[in-house]
Amino acid sequence: YGEQQFDDSFDGLVQPGSAFKPIVLATALDQGISLETTMDGAYRRTIGGDTFTNDSRAENGVYTLTEMTAKSINTAYVELGQRVGLDKVASMAVKMGVPAWTGRLNAGFTSLPLGTVSVSPVTMASVYATFAAGGRHVPVHVISEITDKDGGPVWTRIGSVTKVPHEPERAFSEAVARDATVALRAVVRSGTGTRADLGVRPVAGKTGTTEKNRSAWFVGYTPQLATAAAMWREGR
Repeated sequence: YGEQQFDDSFDGLVQPGSAFKPIVLATALDQGISLETTMDGAYRRTIGGDTFTNDSRAENGVYTLTEMTAKSINTAYVELGQRVGLDKVASMAVKMGVPAWTGRLNAGFTSLPLGTVSVSPVTMASVYATFAAGGRHVPVHVISEITDKDGGPVWTRIGSVTKVPHEPERAFSEAVARDATVALRAVVRSGTGTRADLGVRPVAGKTGTTEKNRSAWFVGYTPQLATAAAMWREGR
């Protein structure tokens, strides 16, 4: 760190691909749309003047929100973004921890549900932590102090440090968080993220890849922890 202050976890800005879809899911659930709502997931669709395809021609049909999350159906999610409103998706993203200044977030591009914005791994872990915390979001921060059991400061070589509070803000209801977790657990149980299954420990999450595999993600959470694993390459 003394030689290079750039940190991939905090400073690396990469498109999350389908790992962004749960933000669209949360927006839909927050609007009262049910997990059993069905969407057209045809392999190829033209929506908003742009043509989108799924990852496989076998992904071609009608899917519930749970199914299209587990299978990561692109066309259905693009339509869902149109249904709930891309401005509402952008607003939800900010509530869940995506910086408001993030490029392309508020541009209204039809492709937004497919994760065409650039974010850091820490940001995505923060977003998913909102699900784990029952719909409450805590701003990203590093630990600057450890207190004793009575809340008093622990002395270090440089003395005590004043505690800086990080109050959670509600992004959506606990009911929305529960429903989203049902869908994201389906990803791990039977969808694109089965290798993240921890067996006896409950895991929810979402995979994400971008065009030409420039980046690959898994972002997930247990009831206690949220984490993001990302790999990417620059250039063509």
